[in-house]
Amino acid sequence: MPCILIGQIAKNDECKEIPGSVIMDKCLEYILNGQKYLSGRFIMLECKNIKYLSSFYKKYGFFEIEKEYKKNELKQFFRILKKEELR
Repeated sequence: MPCILIGQIAKNDECKEIPGSVIMDKCLEYILNGQKYLSGRFIMLECKNIKYLSSFYKKYGFFEIEKEYKKNELKQFFRILKKEELR
């Protein structure tokens, strides 16, 4: 099943003037603009098992893949693109 994979998104703690929401908004903007060339109806990403990160991605419509995660294994999230987001 084709999907778009977001690699590790990280923010340097010294760049406090750029909130994570700006980075995520820009990332999703590029994905949605390029989706007509990339195809795929899913976006996937992985992140460290940190509660703040899980809630951050859930705010953007991502769902955690429910499975038994090993220690230090990255959590996996997915988001299904809505019909109105497709170009």
